Amino acid sequence: HFRDVRPDVVTLPELFRSNGYHTASIGKIFHGAGGQKGWANPEAWDEAHFPRGRRRGRATDGENRFRFDSGASIGWIAAGGDDEDQTDGMVANETVAVLDRVHKRPFFVATGFLRPHTPMVAPQRYFDLYPLDKLRPSLPPPEDSAIGPAPMLGKSKLGEIDEQSQLEILRAYYACISFVDAQIGKIFKALDRHDLWRNTVVIFVSDHGVHLGERNWWSKNTLSEVSSRVPLFIYLPEMATAGQASPAIVELIDLYPTLADLLGLRDVPELEGRSLSPLLDDPRSSWNGVAHTLAAHGDEIGVSIRTDRWRYIEWLDGNELYDHRRDADELVNLAASPEHAQIVAELRARLIRAPSGSDDG
Repeated sequence: HFRDVRPDVVTLPELFRSNGYHTASIGKIFHGAGGQKGWANPEAWDEAHFPRGRRRGRATDGENRFRFDSGASIGWIAAGGDDEDQTDGMVANETVAVLDRVHKRPFFVATGFLRPHTPMVAPQRYFDLYPLDKLRPSLPPPEDSAIGPAPMLGKSKLGEIDEQSQLEILRAYYACISFVDAQIGKIFKALDRHDLWRNTVVIFVSDHGVHLGERNWWSKNTLSEVSSRVPLFIYLPEMATAGQASPAIVELIDLYPTLADLLGLRDVPELEGRSLSPLLDDPRSSWNGVAHTLAAHGDEIGVSIRTDRWRYIEWLDGNELYDHRRDADELVNLAASPEHAQIVAELRARLIRAPSGSDDG
């Protein structure tokens, strides 16, 4: 638990609460889900809810599971029943109930959905949106590509999966995405009903990505773009740049200083990351940002730095370099290329030197 190593840290919802906001947590926040209240940072919340639905919509629903030779597995269920039978449906309904109660006062509401995390469970109708004959599995990488060092080499999961199972897994993933999208829609309707768009900051974000066969992998915990990059949407009332995307490299730790800045919160602690306000005013403004990612495979720790052009990855027994201007899928590892030796040296130095956010390189 983070309190064991940082007992005095002021979390984002704690700061909002100390500034007079009503704070509410619903679902998987601080990794708390299904009643795991030990992770819930209780001092941060005026109220915390842990809905727990059924893994199966009906008793007759079975779980499909593909097991890899390595012992890992992927599970999925096309469940009977309705959205409200599932945890995420309950989370959406509880969020709406909270907004119905607190919409007339300042509030900070954090809603955490489980899906599309495995086991990938959604009502049957969301699976029906994606006929198997319309899906295509990921193509294997070219034979001359260097996929990566030890944490992925020798642990490839794509070759073990038959094409039918690949399609079933893809359908389950897409079904869960549509299922969660529908739950978010319910929350947006509550914002409509209470006219909250005119005075509410809304952020949508995920915690990590996942490989669906890309680079011979069916999991998370890589340092590739597919696993490290996440969706990030920020809505501000009356923002002049609504609907615009920014090419800037930002990090999840930027959200804390961003919200503190936008809402003028008092007693903000010293923070890593930086406010994204300049990008919200002008998505094309100069930023010079980098992003750092860390992943673990057993005892091996890997780190990565991502600039506007390059991704450099370093493991104990190897490294990777990808040029995103020419290789957005990160299929050709340039780390061993003599002509890129200087780039590797520069990025390695920046990775070691820069703690987060802006970069002086």
